[in-house]
Amino acid sequence: MNKEIKIEESSGNVFLDIGFSKEEAEREQLRVNLVIKIYRLLEELKLTPAKAEDRFGLNPSDVERIQNGDFDFKVDKLFTILNQLNRDVEIHIKTFRRKRRTPASRCNFMIYPTKIKFYAKIKFYAKIKFYD
Repeated sequence: MNKEIKIEESSGNVFLDIGFSKEEAEREQLRVNLVIKIYRLLEELKLTPAKAEDRFGLNPSDVERIQNGDFDFKVDKLFTILNQLNRDVEIHIKTFRRKRRTPASRCNFMIYPTKIKFYAKIKFYAKIKFYD
């Protein structure tokens, strides 16, 4: 029994692909990327919830939630956690210029070896950079 499998090209944002509005999809993708960044930092520093509380003053339940894959955090809370982990969060806001863009240039985020840049569009572009 052969079934034909339908394959669709992703937009680059799973939330947009499953039907979220563009604004909701960008917000959710930002939250997921922030949680992943925090998770990787916790792994890199080999922090348990207790060690994270001792060294950085983090709430152990927040650390445990992140380590268990819980993405249900507000963005400002995630920024606070990053600051507690001694990471600077910079937000650069620039004027949005309308121009015709190709699908390849519609990325929600770009990952570089040493930093992650996120772009969020509301009525402007916000570029958030993390430095390790």
